[in-house]
Amino acid sequence: MLAELIVGEQHDELSDVPLATPGEAVLKVSQLSVKNRFGKTMVDDVSFDVRSGEIVGVLGIAGNGQTELVEAVTGLRRPTGGYAAIGSVRTGGRDTVAQFRRAGMGHIPEDRIGRGMAGFWSVEDNIAIGFLDTGRIGKHVVSRKAKSELVKGLLKAFDVRVASSQNLARRLSGGNAQKMVLSRELSQNPSIIVCSEPTRGLDLAATDFVRRQLVKRRDQGAAVLLVSSEIREVLAIADRVLVILNGRIVAQFAGRAAEADVGRAMLGDAK
Repeated sequence: MLAELIVGEQHDELSDVPLATPGEAVLKVSQLSVKNRFGKTMVDDVSFDVRSGEIVGVLGIAGNGQTELVEAVTGLRRPTGGYAAIGSVRTGGRDTVAQFRRAGMGHIPEDRIGRGMAGFWSVEDNIAIGFLDTGRIGKHVVSRKAKSELVKGLLKAFDVRVASSQNLARRLSGGNAQKMVLSRELSQNPSIIVCSEPTRGLDLAATDFVRRQLVKRRDQGAAVLLVSSEIREVLAIADRVLVILNGRIVAQFAGRAAEADVGRAMLGDAK
């Protein structure tokens, strides 16, 4: 039954999204190992890179190390071995998250409520906080006018539907909350976008919007790491697919892989 749910029907072509022509590596992951808070190894000696102008999907059944992998490559969790690097910045430093963001990282977290936003802040403040170090809302003191105009433009560009930017973020629907997060993370032209379960719990319209935004950024030259448990989502837009099982990369697929083959790899039955 589980195999049927994961594999489904086989499709040779799942999307009309053209494959990318990638450039140089932006994110490098080398022999990365990560333990969870209970001391169990969740990521075990994983290596891969993500190049500019491509989407790399990391696909696996939930609980196989995806959460810890994302936390490590974004600087939120210190690896127990190996490293992730954006340019010359590596994990393990005292302020890796800030350094990674300065190096061009955008992060769309798995938990949009707990980590993607501050629910009791206004929508405006949730977006504006991402621009404090950019000079776009004031150099030394935040300009209320610049802040308001920036947020107003982003709400329109990302189709965030809210009566007022002063409304609390926690009042947003799931789709609008995710689009708010995207507006903050993608509008600064990141060189590497790390996103985890970006369409979980969204309706069809919001799901389509998020996927199109990721493809758009890829086409503009960004590197995109898409970590998901949704097989059809990954196969629809990823240029390369890595299957993670028990914390290890057990299979790799280039181009538009067959869903049945990827599903078997997720179950540990790759042939």
